Amino acid sequence: MNLDKNSVIGMVLLALLFFGYFYFTRQGQIELEQKQKRIQDSLAAIQPIQKDSILESTTTDTVAVATGNAGTFVQTGKINEQI
Repeated sequence: MNLDKNSVIGMVLLALLFFGYFYFTRQGQIELEQKQKRIQDSLAAIQPIQKDSILESTTTDTVAVATGNAGTFVQTGKINEQI
């Protein structure tokens, strides 16, 4: 393969287009990530803080099973039967 003047110019132009394409598309990705982060932050600010109920229920269930007590689904009061 002969590398004459036109081949070198063509390869340089292709390399410039290649790097330019990735630079400009990366800028768009950065803007999109910032926009999504801003949306997630504002949604998190609106929602109330909730405790991790799954973690609490598993710890109370294992404690109840280990001690032999009834689980959290058993009603402690008496309910009169109604027909």
